[in-house]
Amino acid sequence: AVTVIQALQEVLSEGTIIMPTQTGDNSNPEEWSDPAVPSSWFSLIKDHTPAFDPLVTPTRDMGVIPETFRSMPSVVRSNHPIDSFAVWGKHAKQIASAQELTPSLGDSSPLGYLIANQGKVLLIGVGYDSCTLLHHAETKVPGYPTKNYQTAMLQGGQREWTTYQDFDYDPNDSFQTLGDAFEQVHTLQIRTVGLATIRVIDAPALDAFAVDYLRQHRS
Repeated sequence: AVTVIQALQEVLSEGTIIMPTQTGDNSNPEEWSDPAVPSSWFSLIKDHTPAFDPLVTPTRDMGVIPETFRSMPSVVRSNHPIDSFAVWGKHAKQIASAQELTPSLGDSSPLGYLIANQGKVLLIGVGYDSCTLLHHAETKVPGYPTKNYQTAMLQGGQREWTTYQDFDYDPNDSFQTLGDAFEQVHTLQIRTVGLATIRVIDAPALDAFAVDYLRQHRS
């Protein structure tokens, strides 16, 4: 993981690196399924889960590279209790601090910055079902469903179990089909590094395609 991160920093010495550092376990335990917990635990979890701390709270299911990256020198992590990002580069503080609580993956998020600044998506050994950028497109679909989220966060310096409304983001299950459709009409760089297939994708192009695709295929 350190080798990969240092290589990216060397290549992008004048650029910006953004990685998702999400914490899906800081959420409503009534919705947990991997694994589920007994209903008798719900109130305990809600009362005692530590508030999200960008310096301390570990990622969940993000992989070893983002987990390593979030605590490296000069990396700044946004303060979103579920959908945080780690950012490195001269504008890191500005990018990380702009993210709003809701919509967590909209234009104010680092995803919005990536798209607005003609950035690239780098998929290392994973498919489109791990492509966080595609959630930004969901915020652009008229009538897209919303839901209430629950999480532990700091409010005025005090821990609170908070409820907020945001888009009902897809768990990524359908994103591979979307990505396959994208590659039918767009050219991208696909290489192999070690045993991993690498995809380098134009972020604005993928986002625009995903918005049109979701408008057509989501009921």
